[in-house]
Amino acid sequence: MMHTQNTIRILLAGMVLALVACSGERSDEPAPAPAPEPQATPAPDIELHDERPDAAAKLAAALAAQPDDAQSRYPQRRPAETLSFFGIEPGMSVAEVFPGGGWYSKILLPYLGEDGRLIGVDYPIELFSLFGFMSEEQLQA
Repeated sequence: MMHTQNTIRILLAGMVLALVACSGERSDEPAPAPAPEPQATPAPDIELHDERPDAAAKLAAALAAQPDDAQSRYPQRRPAETLSFFGIEPGMSVAEVFPGGGWYSKILLPYLGEDGRLIGVDYPIELFSLFGFMSEEQLQA
């Protein structure tokens, strides 16, 4: 039963990560003026399901190591809260659905550590043309 719950949790996490990665709104309206640059990104208060005290520190370190442009998306994507919600912990095997540019992959790899595994799950390129939301140029890129 525990194995099944972990498998379901991992699959749901992958689906949510895919949805979050694709959730950017598109509009023909000009973008609003950018917000002032934050001075420093404080480490989030992270409550994890992991019993190991180093899990929160590993996640905080993985988040802090990301470039500024990735960290600027933390308020919208809430990576610490997302990973905690799905119970993702160091040493787990995690399937990331539609990893795309790897925004979450770059957080997950150092967080999962040497004992963990990150598996990218995607459709074969031939299937994307059937969905109709990508141009031929986008598919080639």
